Amino acid sequence: LNGGTVPVIDLVVCKKYPQMFLEKITDNGNQSIFTNHLTGAEDAARQSEHDTNHQRASEMFAESARKKCSEEVDEDAPTDWKDMVTSISPEEHYEKLGVAEKKIVDDWTKKRLILLQSMVSKSIEDSLKDKSPERKSEPYIKVLVKAFCHSKQTARNLDHHAKTQKMSAELTIWRVSEEQLQLMKEGTIVRMKNLDVKSNRGGLQLSANSDTPMEPFPSDVSQYQLIQSGYEERCPRSLIRINLMSKNVEPSHLAREIDVVACIVKIQNLGDITSAAYLTDESGFLMILERNHTSQNNDPFHLGNVEASLPAVVAFCNIQVTSFDTVEQCARGAWSISSCKAPRHLMQLRYGGLRSWCNSYSGVEHCRNVLDRIKAGVPMCAGLSNRHKVCIGYILGFDARYANYDPITSTMNMAITGRQA
Repeated sequence: LNGGTVPVIDLVVCKKYPQMFLEKITDNGNQSIFTNHLTGAEDAARQSEHDTNHQRASEMFAESARKKCSEEVDEDAPTDWKDMVTSISPEEHYEKLGVAEKKIVDDWTKKRLILLQSMVSKSIEDSLKDKSPERKSEPYIKVLVKAFCHSKQTARNLDHHAKTQKMSAELTIWRVSEEQLQLMKEGTIVRMKNLDVKSNRGGLQLSANSDTPMEPFPSDVSQYQLIQSGYEERCPRSLIRINLMSKNVEPSHLAREIDVVACIVKIQNLGDITSAAYLTDESGFLMILERNHTSQNNDPFHLGNVEASLPAVVAFCNIQVTSFDTVEQCARGAWSISSCKAPRHLMQLRYGGLRSWCNSYSGVEHCRNVLDRIKAGVPMCAGLSNRHKVCIGYILGFDARYANYDPITSTMNMAITGRQA
């Protein structure tokens, strides 16, 4: 599809991303200098910075504009007013004027003030347009959606997974309204009209705006229908699964996108605008999460008092798994433009369980051991050599070739992928 419009469609909201802002900076010819995608906090900071710079520029132009405009306005001033302002004592000169002359001076003084304010404002505005770029910010939201599978449309002879994957799309709502934000709740069905549609290598793209008709699905929907439509409730991935994913990274950014609940044991500054958080959990596995941020952001991972709160349990949404670090022997992740601190209600059960473990004696000892290894530069897979090892991983298969050995200990040679605890 190169373009077109969908008259009406029922969509399942599978994943709602944080609200973002498209910043556009244009010059006096309305030519775009650059665009940028910002979070709500970043947009507020950039707008405050822009307003401050605008105020400073206005003050800089104000004095020269006032002087220039005063000369221009005073050319049309009445003679009585000119004589008064050029006299040695304007107050005494005014008192000596007759009633008619005083009225002329008073009327002009009021008119001059209005004209001067208008002309100075316009002069400053024109100067700012010529020398100061204009900033505009447009709110938008991205939503991962799938076509709602009505029961009558279900085809038994089609592979369900392939079918639902083909119905996946990314919906972008520009100038999104508060009503639309409330309507876009994960696990709900929304009926939309007149959606713009196009297809590219990244998949199907749907586009709407604040004027696009949207309404809740008019009838009740069963959990079975949601599952049939391809909806999956958010579920945090374990660090075991994340480490396995990192060894076989999927090409699709959506397939690499995960939610995670873990314990941060260390935060390391990699520069003025990059920080790395070391995450672990009960399994002993580790992930290094990197985030690029502004130099003013002293808390990139939303911990509050960073030094006093570590180790700390965190819940993050929409993290990108990037690679497996062969030196550190752990997964690496990246904080993307869609990443955010997860609302507590989304992962409350897992968050509470991990927090209890983190505060327990075994959790404190485990986090301390992990931190000691990080500081010592020892790979996380390292440990004392021993004949017996405790391994955590996934059983990939069995080998029964050693059936003549002790049936309890050697009947099956398990192929386990994982790492030593």
